[in-house]
Amino acid sequence: MINLQCQLMQIFIRGFRTIRLCLLILSISILLSACNLIGSAGFLIQKQRFDNPQIVHPPYTFPESGTKYPASIEALRSIQGINAVLILHKDQITLEWYRAGYNLFSSFNIKSLSKSILSVVTGIAIEQHYIEGPGQRLNHLLPEQYRALPNTDKISLHHLLTMSAGFRYSENNDNHVYASNDWSHSILSLPLEALPGARFRYGTPQSHLISHIIQHTTGDNTLE
Repeated sequence: MINLQCQLMQIFIRGFRTIRLCLLILSISILLSACNLIGSAGFLIQKQRFDNPQIVHPPYTFPESGTKYPASIEALRSIQGINAVLILHKDQITLEWYRAGYNLFSSFNIKSLSKSILSVVTGIAIEQHYIEGPGQRLNHLLPEQYRALPNTDKISLHHLLTMSAGFRYSENNDNHVYASNDWSHSILSLPLEALPGARFRYGTPQSHLISHIIQHTTGDNTLE
């Protein structure tokens, strides 16, 4: 009798577990269906609202050339990876376009566009007298602990802005500088392969040093 009760109890437990598993699967299925429905609705809303440049900003024609944006947007739509375009002309937003699924609150990886932004911010720092000028050497722009490192008395802010500091560095190959807890120290410890200002060599480390200089001289965080 006891064995029979035990067997019935085991069957009940297995049945209960099976029902619970089925309910869990059903709940997940309903949730996924709801997400898909919301996503589809959102996609349609985004497409209606943001995938038409005429809705965000009216088409603009450059009077100098007669160029119209909508034709350019049609070309951009065919290029995968371009999800937003913002064009300013004479201090006015003449076009603000987002691919369906994106809007002005979306986050984008702007990659090396940040280098151009750093150059603009550097100009503002000079204009506001945080930095004397592009000719200043790094040993006058960086914190004290970096000023005794090699070549800081030879490399200027201008060299960093024009990517002609002369560091022996190959973009995307010599990434060991980023393995350090102090990127600026690792970058400034790189040997020179050319005199500062003698040759252009593209390199993100030079932009990092500009960022460090701006943060040190202004007290503001360039990340923000």
